[in-house]
Amino acid sequence: MDTNVSQRYGCKYCRSTDVIRYGKRKNSSETVQVFKCKVCGRYFSENTTYEKTKLKEFAIKVSVNLHLQGLSYRTIQRHLEEVYGIRVSHVTIYNWVKKCIQEH
Repeated sequence: MDTNVSQRYGCKYCRSTDVIRYGKRKNSSETVQVFKCKVCGRYFSENTTYEKTKLKEFAIKVSVNLHLQGLSYRTIQRHLEEVYGIRVSHVTIYNWVKKCIQEH
């Protein structure tokens, strides 16, 4: 197995594309690939932040919209999980709605 994965990933510290896979780590929701840069020797993980940010923005918009239509926070929580597969606390939804209403 070739461990050089320079075609897809680059070091987020020195921008080198000379990186190797260096195991995996678990976070709260998934297992993430860890890489090691052959140039600077630093470790980094796959960048999933952008995808999560987009998902969070979507969940916030849906939550605020449903709340303005009169749904309860727990109903919104169940809807997000059943329809979109997004697991989030009803308290988090409350905080999102509260923040959005205060901003407008």
